[in-house]
Amino acid sequence: MNPELQNPYQHSARRWGIGFGLCMALAVGGGFFELLPQVASILVGAVGGTLCLIFWLALWFTGQSLEGELEAFRQGKAIDCWVLSASEYRVWWEELRRGVTVAGLTVGALLVLAGTVTGLIFWIDEHKPDVGASILSGSLLLGALVAALMRWVLSGRAPTGEGSYTLWIGPDLAIVGGHVRRWQGPGLRLVSAQALDQPPRLRVDYAAAVKGGWLPQAVEFPAPELGKAAAVAAQIEAGRRG
Repeated sequence: MNPELQNPYQHSARRWGIGFGLCMALAVGGGFFELLPQVASILVGAVGGTLCLIFWLALWFTGQSLEGELEAFRQGKAIDCWVLSASEYRVWWEELRRGVTVAGLTVGALLVLAGTVTGLIFWIDEHKPDVGASILSGSLLLGALVAALMRWVLSGRAPTGEGSYTLWIGPDLAIVGGHVRRWQGPGLRLVSAQALDQPPRLRVDYAAAVKGGWLPQAVEFPAPELGKAAAVAAQIEAGRRG
């Protein structure tokens, strides 16, 4: 099997499994060795472990659904494929990592905010400063841990500075360097696909279903030439659903 076409979701699921083990170790070790307040240990174990378990299950099931499309790529049934240089992949990966970092910091900040509010309630309204302080410290640790785990898991395969990376493109998704970008499927709809020049690249605009509407998103891939990107864009458009 081509190692670049191994199921990336199953690899990411294993990383969330490691994160689950880490949360449990911090919870048990922190409480047993009194490295953390008891409430903080419970918070890290219960909330952090539950989040990791949810992400692990979601990625595992998503990976199972991806197998059919990956098998088509392995059999040479992609719309097209071409090779990205190490420098092209690095530029693409760094942009992806910035988005992942922002997402991780956002989730971490929300966890810290929720913990801060809850801790202040216990501290002020319930007159339990020890419990409030434990929740505050636990939420800070939990937020930092989840943000770091999201960045580690979702950044995927980092560029090595040498070699090349093959980009496979299908009607519904593309995969390169262990990263999958999907624009059609459950909760997603294709908006447009087009070739752009200077430099040549393929751009796919799509929308993700959110509460109350659709969130516009886009992805771009470097292309060896404008004509190849245009041909692929036309085939993606031809495969539009709905």
